Amino acid sequence: MARADSPKIPPKPSTSGPGSFHGSQFEFFAQTGYAQAMDAMPVWMYPRTQKEFSPCYPEGATNADGTSPNPGTDIPVSASPGEDCMNVGTDLNGPYTLGSPFPIYIRASWCAGLSEWRIQFYNFYVHDGSLSELRHKHDWEGIMVQWKQDPEGEWWHRSGAVYNKHCMHDSYTWDQLNTVDVDVPGITDVTKEKAGLNKKHPKAYVGFSSHASFPEIITERKTIFNGACPDQRDLLGKEYRSND
Repeated sequence: MARADSPKIPPKPSTSGPGSFHGSQFEFFAQTGYAQAMDAMPVWMYPRTQKEFSPCYPEGATNADGTSPNPGTDIPVSASPGEDCMNVGTDLNGPYTLGSPFPIYIRASWCAGLSEWRIQFYNFYVHDGSLSELRHKHDWEGIMVQWKQDPEGEWWHRSGAVYNKHCMHDSYTWDQLNTVDVDVPGITDVTKEKAGLNKKHPKAYVGFSSHASFPEIITERKTIFNGACPDQRDLLGKEYRSND
């Protein structure tokens, strides 16, 4: 909900699509109620290799009252990266089952080099899932949605997204992404695995071990990622992720 001190947003011109937002909504991100962030919130898809082997699930980056940072945990030497992490949920019945709620950290930033606004969506994990010497506490991962200017100049529309993979990132145009409209009553298109639909919410498939974000599913390689970044980009790109 917009605050009393938020700027007045002018009527949207007919030439701007329903998914466009006024520039002031980025400049005064908090005051205007984070509307475009909610409208473009990713759908996070977390994998399990087996029912008992879950990924490390995101949780809050602070303690319960927000007065100190989450201390994180040491990564266990285990086939299940989710040990010592938040419970992913107790009523998991296969693909597309809703997991437990978790916080998502958002920020709007201006990218001068590309003349675009970006909204960052980041998740915090108490540790990653690697079994190599690269394993660590406190893992931040996520994606950024890019917004380009409409021809009218004051309004901005989704143009693409950047998927983060530790020290690497990959950019995609909006029509290359698997997008859904899960917030529309009566529509359950989250199960669709198809790019080019140009809907509101991008799917983000999370790597089983590294928490890297990917725009597509890949299940033929059921292994965790132990490679060095960026020396083994190809290995990271094949990391197991699914719709379970």
